[in-house]
Amino acid sequence: MRYNEQKLTNKSRIYYHGTLSKSTESDENKANFPWYFITTSFMYAIRYARKFENDFGAVRKYVLNQEIDVFNAQSDYDLRRLKNSLRLNEAEWEDIEDIIVYRDWTLLGESKRKLIADTLKKLGYQGFFNYEATEDDNCRFEYNEYYTVAPSIGLFDKSVVTQIEILTPDKFESESKRYKEAHKRELEYKIKTVPTMIEEGKSEEEVLEYVYQRCPTLRWEELQENKKIIMMSYYDKIFREVYREACKARKRIDDGEIDWFGNKLK
Repeated sequence: MRYNEQKLTNKSRIYYHGTLSKSTESDENKANFPWYFITTSFMYAIRYARKFENDFGAVRKYVLNQEIDVFNAQSDYDLRRLKNSLRLNEAEWEDIEDIIVYRDWTLLGESKRKLIADTLKKLGYQGFFNYEATEDDNCRFEYNEYYTVAPSIGLFDKSVVTQIEILTPDKFESESKRYKEAHKRELEYKIKTVPTMIEEGKSEEEVLEYVYQRCPTLRWEELQENKKIIMMSYYDKIFREVYREACKARKRIDDGEIDWFGNKLK
C-alpha cells in the first residue's frame, strides 16, 4: 500500500482483517474501536488473529465495492484540511500532529480520537490510514522482514468492503508465501534460540509464552511439541554468556566506544 495514496479505486485488491473468531459472523461488536481495520499485509493481519489466545482465529479477506477516500496524515493536503477544520491552537495541534502522522492513533486518547474521526467524516472521508506498529514492535521479531510496519485503514463504515473469504489456519500457507517461509524459519531456528535471550529464573510457562509472543506464525501446540528443545536452549549457560557479551559489544558500538572490529574509538 503506497503511503501517498488517498483515493482507493482498485476493486480487485485484497485487504485482510485478523480476528480471534473463526465464526462466519462478524465480531464487530467486540471491537475496541467504533471503526473496522483492514490492511493489505497478510502477515500483519495474522498477528491480530491470535493476539489474546493460544491459538489462531481467522483472517478475513475483503475487496472494495466502491471508490473510497481515505484520510492520509502524511499528505500535506489532507493534513491541512483537518487542521483548518479543527481550529485548535498551535500547541494543541502539534500534540495531535505528532501522533497521527507516524504513530498509532490510540495514543491520542478516546476523546481526541473521536473528535478527529467525526471531523474526518464531515469532510467526506470513509476512513483513515493508521500506522499501528512501532519500531519497538518490529524489533521483537528477529526475522522482521516478514513483519515490517504496515499501515492499516480504519473504516468508518464497513459496508464499503465485501468479504470474499474467511481464512482459517489450515489455509494460511497457501494464501501467503511469506507466511510459509516465516513459519519454516521459526520452527527450524527461532524456537531454539530466542529463549536464551531472556533473563534467568523464568518458569517453563513464562519461557514458552515469551517465544510464543515473538514467533507470530507458531501455534501453541507446536511450542509444546518442541518444549524440550526450547528449555534446553534456555538453560544453555554457554550460549547465554556469549549472547550477553554480544549485547555488551553492540552497546559499546552504538555508544561509539568501539568500531565493528573491536577497535577503541574513545
